[in-house]
Formats: sequence, C-alpha cells, structure tokens
Amino acid sequence: MRGTDAYLTIVEGFDSQGRRCYRAWTADRLDGVWTPHGAGDDAFAHHSNVTFPAGVWSAAVSHGELVRAGYDERMEIDPQRLQLLYQGVDVAGAGTPYALLPWRIGLLTRTDGE
Repeated sequence: MRGTDAYLTIVEGFDSQGRRCYRAWTADRLDGVWTPHGAGDDAFAHHSNVTFPAGVWSAAVSHGELVRAGYDERMEIDPQRLQLLYQGVDVAGAGTPYALLPWRIGLLTRTDGE
C-alpha cells in the first residue's frame, strides 16, 4: 500500500447467506503474519457496508480488482483513495439461472476517510 510498510490482500468469498463479498488481510511483509480485517457482514466489501447513491442494485460484490495508484510493476494502491472495480448482480435477477444472471460492473470508492 503506497506510503505504508504494509501489504493488503483481498479474497472473494461468501457470507452466511451465500452472497459474494471480499475479506481482507494485511501484513508488514509478504512472508509475515497476515491479520484479518472484519468478519461476516463486516467484510472488506459486503453489500451491508457499501452505499448506492442511486439505490441498491446489487447484493453481491464479485470478481473485483483494486484500482492501482500507478501503472508499473509495483501494483501499489492508495489506501486514502481506495477503489474496487467489481461485478454485481442486479437484485431484480433473484431466482434466475446462473448463466442468465444480469451482472453489471460497479465501482466501490472508500468514503470513511480512514
């Protein structure tokens, strides 16, 4: 993470209701101890801890990629301007066969100022 001595990894998983979300871990070195951040509905990116200015359109945060602070081999992210490009599924598609789900692209932007 740019400006820190920390590394961040995110892993896609499922909450207790089967909805896709992301969990996060940090470490001070790649071969160090990885500390989890958040659990359950308090995951790194979960439908319960994001807002939708135009109204809720997805209960899933899936297939995400962090937006990089630069375009070189370091793959740094800016923890003060954290963004995650992700795939969400339109809530109107509940009960639809997986291959026909109405997936859409979304952009999560950190707003808590931490």
